[in-house]
Amino acid sequence: MLKRAELPPGALGGPLTMALRPALHGALLDALGSDALALGCEVTGFTVDGSRVALDMADGGRAEGDLLVGADGLGSVIRRALHPDEPPPRSSHIVAVRGAVHGAVPHLRDLSAVYYLGPGVEAVLIRASETGIYWFLSLARELVPAGLRDPRAVLAHMAPQFDATFTAVTSATDDLRYDELVDRDPIRVWGRGVVTLLGDAAHPLLPHTAQGAAQAIVDGVRLGARLRDGVGVEAALRDYERERQPKTAALVAQGRRTARVMRMRNPIGCALRELVVRAVPVNTMVRLLVSVNRRAGTDVRL
Repeated sequence: MLKRAELPPGALGGPLTMALRPALHGALLDALGSDALALGCEVTGFTVDGSRVALDMADGGRAEGDLLVGADGLGSVIRRALHPDEPPPRSSHIVAVRGAVHGAVPHLRDLSAVYYLGPGVEAVLIRASETGIYWFLSLARELVPAGLRDPRAVLAHMAPQFDATFTAVTSATDDLRYDELVDRDPIRVWGRGVVTLLGDAAHPLLPHTAQGAAQAIVDGVRLGARLRDGVGVEAALRDYERERQPKTAALVAQGRRTARVMRMRNPIGCALRELVVRAVPVNTMVRLLVSVNRRAGTDVRL
C-alpha cells in the first residue's frame, strides 16, 4: 500500500484557489461572448505584412489582424512556424492518468486533499469545488506495461497499491485521460514582429509545478497590461516576453527537478524522500510549494 498523507481544511496555504477547467472556460466565455469565437478552423501558419498579420487556414480561409498570439498549446502551429528547427518535446519518462468527477466529495470526508507516494508513484485527490474533485496518478514509465494506454486499464493495473478512498473516487470518474508527460527546453526568443506566444505554446510545463493553466493566465494578464501601456504592439510584445521568459524558464526547471524526485524508484532514495515527507508538516510543505511558485512569477499585480 502506498504512503498516504491527509490535508485538512486550510492546509493549502491560505489564498489558494482550485478550479475545474470547464468552470474557468465557462467564466471566460461569459466574459468574452460566444460571437468572438470561430470554431472548427485548422490553422496551418501565418504571414506578416508590415504591421498586419494574417492567419492561414487549411480550407484556404484567412483571418487578419494587428496582432497574433499563439496560444495553441504544446503542439503549437505558431511556435513551429517561428522555430522550425526546434527539436521535438522532451520526455519526462512519466505517464499520467488524470480525471475530474462531481458527486464523489463525500469520499474525502472533511479533507481538502489526500496525497499518495510510493516508488515511482505519486497521486493526489483534491477538492476543486463544492461538488468536484480533481485527481491525478503519476507513474514512472517503466511501471506501466508496454502498450497499455487506456486510462481505466492503467488504473486497474495500479489499483492494488491504493486504498478504498482513491479507488472509490477514480472508479466514479467518467471524465479521465491518459498522457505521456513532456515539456520543452525554454527558448530565449518567443516571437517576432507582431507575433508572440502564450501559455503552453511558449513554455509547456510538467504538471508537477501545478502551474500550467495558472501561468497561461499570468501571461494573458501581463500581455494585456503591456498592450495597454501605449508603446506600440511590437514593443509591448517584446516587453511582455522579456518579463515572462525567465520566470517561466525557472518553472520549467523546477518541474523537471520535482518530476525526477517523484518518479524515483531507488529504495534508498525513496526512503530518504519519505523521511523528509514524514518529518515536514503538511501545511509547511504546501506553503513552501506556494512560496517557490510565487517567486517564479505566479503572483499577478496590475
